[in-house]
Amino acid sequence: MDYQKILSDIDYICKTYEDVSLIREVINSVNSNQLKCKSWLVDKCGKHFENNPRILVAAGWFGLVGHLIKQRYQAEVTSFDMNPLCAKIGKIMFPEVKFESNFIENQNCSGYDVVICTSCEHFEDQVIHDFVKSKDKDTIVILQSNNYYSIEDHVNCKDSLQSFVNSYSKSINVLKSYELDMGHYTRYMLVGF
Repeated sequence: MDYQKILSDIDYICKTYEDVSLIREVINSVNSNQLKCKSWLVDKCGKHFENNPRILVAAGWFGLVGHLIKQRYQAEVTSFDMNPLCAKIGKIMFPEVKFESNFIENQNCSGYDVVICTSCEHFEDQVIHDFVKSKDKDTIVILQSNNYYSIEDHVNCKDSLQSFVNSYSKSINVLKSYELDMGHYTRYMLVGF
């Protein structure tokens, strides 16, 4: 990752938006934990990003995971988030990623080869179930969550990897599951279709 470019982009965002909470959110979106979790996804799931797939990233924030995929693979990546500012700022930070604004409840994921959500802890299980129901039959699904209960916006953390897998095994045929020790919490990931 080109940290000098990121710092330059953050400087531009500071001058353009002058919103301290937004600036903090942008900085948080590329912190070491975010980078570690998103890089882990790209490393473990790389075979699904080969052969020019169409990838949809749900609740993709400012687009870090899309950027990391695009750095290593020729893939068409669309990232969407409910906050329209995520698309505006994401285009500044990661212009190689396509950005849209939408709520996960309204997004159709048919027509994509891979669907990713690294923010399952921010949504009730039923929201994720309904979202992945709109995918094509053979679409790969990659989901991440955690047991990081101390963040107010984390409304649906899981106690264990098995609990995470059990939550989605009714709507996804789980092929692989992983966990990553992050020190203060554990990150979970499942891959299926």
